[in-house]
Amino acid sequence: MIKRLTNQWAKRNAKSEYTKAEMRFLGLLSKYKIPFVTQVPMELPIQPEDVRPIHIVPDFVIGKHLIVFIDGDIHETERVKHKDIQVDFILKNQLDYKVLRFSNENVMDRNLEDGIIKKIWDNILNI
Repeated sequence: MIKRLTNQWAKRNAKSEYTKAEMRFLGLLSKYKIPFVTQVPMELPIQPEDVRPIHIVPDFVIGKHLIVFIDGDIHETERVKHKDIQVDFILKNQLDYKVLRFSNENVMDRNLEDGIIKKIWDNILNI
């Protein structure tokens, strides 16, 4: 089970503003009337080999089992890619979430809007 954080870590790490891509994504969710919760701080369970839990703030939680991340350029670095793989594995395999990641570029590209929305609906309907 995911522990929702209400402590100092969550307060320090909650976003005070959205990126342009996150704002565009919010607009898409509203336009297509997809219910969501945004930026819910979470603490993922500790893996046996981990020293400390992984703290994350998903960009969007849609329904009860779909988490969406809007990834900027930092997610192309090896260190962040490795953490993303760990986070996705825990969310999918231990907590039964579906995880979608869209790059900022894909969200901002109006030609990809239908594909993004279709992918979200497909995941909502297959939960």
